[in-house]
Amino acid sequence: MGKEDSEKYNLDTQHADVLPVIPVVKAFPKNNQLWVEWKAPPSAVTGYVIDWCVGTEAVCDRDWQHVNTTTLTTYLTGNIEPLKRYNISVYPVYEQGAGTPILTEAYLKEGATEAIVSVTLPFIFMIFLLGVVCVIKKPV
Repeated sequence: MGKEDSEKYNLDTQHADVLPVIPVVKAFPKNNQLWVEWKAPPSAVTGYVIDWCVGTEAVCDRDWQHVNTTTLTTYLTGNIEPLKRYNISVYPVYEQGAGTPILTEAYLKEGATEAIVSVTLPFIFMIFLLGVVCVIKKPV
């Protein structure tokens, strides 16, 4: 299911605070698809709803899909793009309504920018500190 079917599926979270939650959710890229995996909650469910959107957008246009009770791993359908962070929620659905969602973030493919920033900034700071130390200890 996706955006076009959203009116057909009412995700009532009125009782979410008293319904069991999913204990674990993780997302990972595999075979050019973004997969989501979770553990079943302790109570019987009627299914699960997975929704997602690009995490860097100011207005989040959410996509979603419904899966059956036996599915604990699925990939996100639709146009999942590399180099974009996705915010992903998994809702357990009970007869009383939807439980509290568990959230995670994932990339289909991380770009060089993220890796460069995570390595370069500490390295630049270290060089800066070494430079300051060298300047301070330099004989006059």
